[in-house]
Amino acid sequence: MTQRIGPPEQHITCTTIETWCSRQQQPFFQPCTSKFDIRENYTDPVTKDLQSPLFEKTRDDDKPGQSYEDKMFMKQMDNEFVRDSEGSWVAPLPFRVPRQPLPSNRQQALHRANMLDTSLNRNPVKAGTLSYIYE
Repeated sequence: MTQRIGPPEQHITCTTIETWCSRQQQPFFQPCTSKFDIRENYTDPVTKDLQSPLFEKTRDDDKPGQSYEDKMFMKQMDNEFVRDSEGSWVAPLPFRVPRQPLPSNRQQALHRANMLDTSLNRNPVKAGTLSYIYE
C-alpha cells in the first residue's frame, strides 16, 4: 500500500506491507505457562494529596497571614511597649535587625543646592518667585 504524505508539490510516499491474520490458523508458538501476577499496595502521592481537604473552607480563610517581619515587629512591641514614669506610652522604633545604616548623601545634596543657586542666578523671575514664596 502506498500513500502520499504532505503537500502535493512534495513527493514523499510511505509504503507499508500489509499482513493479514487468520483466526482459523493455529499459532506457531505455544502459550507460555510460566506467568505470574505481581500485586503491590501502592499509594500514589499525587492521588493521596488530591484526597486531602485542599479546598476546605475555614473561618480564617479571608484573614491575611503575617510575614516574618510582621511577627518580629509584634514580638518587639510586646516586649518593649511600656508606660513611662509620666504615664505616657513609649514604643521603640521598628527598625529591622540588623539595622541598615543610610548612606551619606552630602555630595548629592550639595550638588543639588549648587544647581538651584546657579538656576536662580540665571533666571531673575524664578528668583523673584522664590523670594515671594518665602516672604
